[in-house]
Amino acid sequence: MTTHTTALLPDLTQQIEANRAAAKFTNYAICIAKGLERSAYPESFQRGVIEAMSTSNTSALQAESMAFVNLLNTRTVLGRMQNFTIPAPPFTTIATITDDPDAPWVGELAPVPLVQLTTSAAVRTDATKFQIVIAVVQEWLRSADPKARGMIERRMVRALRLAEDRHVLSDVAAVAHERAAGLLHGVTETPGGSPASLTMDLESLWSSVRSGEPDAPFFTTSKRGATYLASLRVDGAPRFPHVGPNGGTLLGPSGAGVPVLTSRAAGAKLILVDATQVAVADSGIVVDESRYATAQMSDTPVDAPASLVSAWQSDCVFLKFTRHLNWVVAVDDAVGFLTLDIAGSPA
Repeated sequence: MTTHTTALLPDLTQQIEANRAAAKFTNYAICIAKGLERSAYPESFQRGVIEAMSTSNTSALQAESMAFVNLLNTRTVLGRMQNFTIPAPPFTTIATITDDPDAPWVGELAPVPLVQLTTSAAVRTDATKFQIVIAVVQEWLRSADPKARGMIERRMVRALRLAEDRHVLSDVAAVAHERAAGLLHGVTETPGGSPASLTMDLESLWSSVRSGEPDAPFFTTSKRGATYLASLRVDGAPRFPHVGPNGGTLLGPSGAGVPVLTSRAAGAKLILVDATQVAVADSGIVVDESRYATAQMSDTPVDAPASLVSAWQSDCVFLKFTRHLNWVVAVDDAVGFLTLDIAGSPA
């Protein structure tokens, strides 16, 4: 038991430090919402946890911003694949190696033969961003209770996570300098998904991604989709014993199979991605506030006034988060998906 705890201690320490750094950015957002001078933190936010951070110190501000992004990345689909995706700045041309080259033996004093590399067609990252506005009630901002800060942070993370996952797992086309293409854009769906044919359908889905040889495969589905997979039985035994609402693995035992990420944005789809073929340009996050803006409370806003809510009248502050993020798939066969027959009849 002692050995197991000791092995986990560095990971726990690293997570605690990451959470503390992310908390600084949350409190920075709270100070903006409270209308305070951005370099001034009230005493209640400094006790034992948070030191002051000035916007004149851009390196510190960027560090805390990226710490919050790292916290966000532990929840998003793209973020949980980040150890395998291609990190890249915006406006970078990406071409990945599509064939593993042979490495010939070379004798003493013999010339080294050239090896041809076969690469994908070049794709290019872009500078794009999405924005989301969150209303925070003044009572939360006035409270010195640390739980109020936790509530605000959870609301920030949840809203940004859902927004990012919906963009990443969509099938929309890219628009230059405006939005990235969803991972499913242009992807042909693998047919099937019913319990009776699911084993063969999974084999077909696997073969559709990198000809069955993905370097860093990840499955993504919703919690409902993962629960559906966990509920399937063969002769009374679980068909996929290592997957559940919080993820797990498919096509192998726990810890050795293909990781399953869960996100509401996946819906009934089971998506397979080779993370090594996805380039990500992550330039962080910016927060701004307004105490007097009037928002139209509609998913389909129109030019005519309708359902307008004033931040001042409703005793709220609107926080606008700008997430600077872009991704691009380097090869056409890096992503595949099928639709699970969640509402269908059992096998």
